[in-house]
Amino acid sequence: MKSQGLRVTPVKNPEPISNLGPTSARPFGPALVPPKNKDKGTEDGSLAHLERRSAQRVTLRVQASVHVALQGKQASFGATTVSVSSAGALLILEKGLAAETRLVLEHAQTRQRVACRVTRPAREIPQGFQVAVEFDSPAPKFWGIAFPPSDWRPLD
Repeated sequence: MKSQGLRVTPVKNPEPISNLGPTSARPFGPALVPPKNKDKGTEDGSLAHLERRSAQRVTLRVQASVHVALQGKQASFGATTVSVSSAGALLILEKGLAAETRLVLEHAQTRQRVACRVTRPAREIPQGFQVAVEFDSPAPKFWGIAFPPSDWRPLD
């Protein structure tokens, strides 16, 4: 593809994720993930072996609350997003949750709630636990941002 007068200057010292404000958003680029049960790559190193995710992910810090039943008792605790999509989010929680755990995620500013499930086991990190959640049904307006179109691709 030929460039049409667009010039992109690389960022030498990008702002660390930890410095993003509560409403800062950055697209990750095309949402690509390795397909299940396929080779890890191609000989030429291309991305041809990757499939599209169900939704674009965006780096966005949002405060939220998680409401969940643990051992038969209702529990609520704070959460911060790492990235969000119209289909879910990657959260940082103080407590790890098992895959397939059902929960309700509440947006701290709007108080809007959405039913979710944990998609994979929590991963412990210095800040707590990274927990990936998927909404029961897509909720593109839940985060209060406009997501890139599903056919969005960066210029080569």
